Amino acid sequence: PPPPPPTLTQHDALPISFILARSSPGDPCKAILGEKASAETCERFTKEHGLYKPIPVQFGIYLQNLAKGDLGDSIRFGRPVLLIMIERLPTTIELGMAAMTIAVLVGVPLGIIAAVKRNSVADVGVMIGANLGVSLPVFFLGLMLIYIFAVLLKDTPFALPPSGRIPAGMVATP
Repeated sequence: PPPPPPTLTQHDALPISFILARSSPGDPCKAILGEKASAETCERFTKEHGLYKPIPVQFGIYLQNLAKGDLGDSIRFGRPVLLIMIERLPTTIELGMAAMTIAVLVGVPLGIIAAVKRNSVADVGVMIGANLGVSLPVFFLGLMLIYIFAVLLKDTPFALPPSGRIPAGMVATP
C-alpha cells in the first residue's frame, strides 16, 4: 500500500507562520506604522526588527526568540504577546470549562434519550439540533445566543450581559 500522506505537526507550523509573515506583499514598515511613515522611521523600524538581514538569519533569530518564550510585541496593543496571552488565560479557561460543562450536562442526556428512543420524534429532534449546532457559523450562533440571553431573557435569572466582564469579587450594579 502507498505510504500515508504527510501530516502537519505543531513543529511544522512554526516555519509556516514565519514564511507567511515574511512573504506577505508590501513593506512591513508601511503595513505596521501606516502609509504616512517617513523614510527615516521606516529605516529605523527595519533596523530595529532586523528586516535587513537575510531570511535564514531572521528565521534563526525567530527560533531563538521562541525558545526564550519571546513571542514579540503586539502591533495592536504595543505590549508583549506573551503577557497578553497570560492575562487572558484565566478567562479562556473559565469559558472553556463552562462550555464543556454545558456540553456534558446537555449533550450526554440528550444522547442517551436519542439512543434509548431510536427512530422516535425525540431521536430525530436531537439529531436535527445536533446538526444545526454543528452547521451554524460561530458568528451567527454567537449573535443569536447574545440576543436570547441579553434581550429575550433580560429580566429573568438566566439573563447575561451582552458584553464586558465583571472581575472576581465585584458586584454588578444596574
